[in-house]
Amino acid sequence: MKYIWKYKTPEGFADLAMCAEGDALAGLWFEGSGGDVLDTGDFEEKEVPVLRETARWLDEYFAGRDPGFVPLLKISRKTKFRKDVLDELRKIPFGGIASYGDIAKAVSRKRGGARISARAVGGAVGWNPICIIIPCHRVIGADGGLTGYGGGLANKVALLAHEGTDLLGAKSVNMTEKEKMLSGKIYDAATDKTLERERARAKFFCFKFNSLAPSDAAKGRSILRRLFGKTEGNAFLVQPSFWCDYGYNIEIGKNFFANHNTVILDCAKVVFGDNVLVGPNCGFYTAAHPLDVERRNAGLEYALPIKVGDNVWFGGGVTVCPGVTIGEGAVIAAGAVVVKDVPPHTVVAGVPAKVVKKC
Repeated sequence: MKYIWKYKTPEGFADLAMCAEGDALAGLWFEGSGGDVLDTGDFEEKEVPVLRETARWLDEYFAGRDPGFVPLLKISRKTKFRKDVLDELRKIPFGGIASYGDIAKAVSRKRGGARISARAVGGAVGWNPICIIIPCHRVIGADGGLTGYGGGLANKVALLAHEGTDLLGAKSVNMTEKEKMLSGKIYDAATDKTLERERARAKFFCFKFNSLAPSDAAKGRSILRRLFGKTEGNAFLVQPSFWCDYGYNIEIGKNFFANHNTVILDCAKVVFGDNVLVGPNCGFYTAAHPLDVERRNAGLEYALPIKVGDNVWFGGGVTVCPGVTIGEGAVIAAGAVVVKDVPPHTVVAGVPAKVVKKC
């Protein structure tokens, strides 16, 4: 028999879903992440003993204590390579981190020196079906950047902060503030002269764009091509007023449309696919700030990228928060506040936004 159950996490994390096959845990994922698209239609919603045991493990983890046990796990489609990578993940302690390269070297030693690439390790880490218990969130890039996370970067940041891993506040030797910003590290946004000049440039282009007559659409597109990092074709349309922080981190696909009063705080990449419709008064915010008041008041911040798939429609007044990925064909209802990833071909609504139906 197959079973599924939900777990209510503490504030600051997306809720979790878990599934069991027989008496073993087979999946654990953040709602709104890739696990939400698993075919769980034949799963019975029931809190069987292994799911109760998993909930108890999570209670201890989120309380900051060592659970002292691990539920029985059943991992399907586990190749020998995936098993080796998952074994290395389970060795990373609470509060610790490892890079993809570190894991590749460990697997290589285990295999008698066979050449293992960090990219191959990344594929196995991303495949991991049981988050937190098998701690793939503790894996970072070689440069100390956060890289990706199947459960959403905002949840990765929250998990590392919960474990006391001050990755965002770690010293970044020989990196400029701009390099820190683009790699997901904490950086000085308030006093760095380079970033100050680049923001001023972006505001100048936004001002020029917003000051055009409605008949000057071609000139407006020319300004946005200079401002944005990437545009596709001539069929895109952005209605004034429009504002952004840097511009060069914004990439738009074919047939992009943004209605009046769109704001994109692009301290990290904001990438839109083809045929994206953005309603009026929408905001896409990659910028985030430390929770502790001292660093926040010092002007420090960090940024997490936003990615939007093809054929997505945003109703009016939508807010998209840092680190969110929105799947292809999704519809975001007016007024929604999107704080976690949106599965493809779903409608989300509310504050915070939740899936209300498929489309």
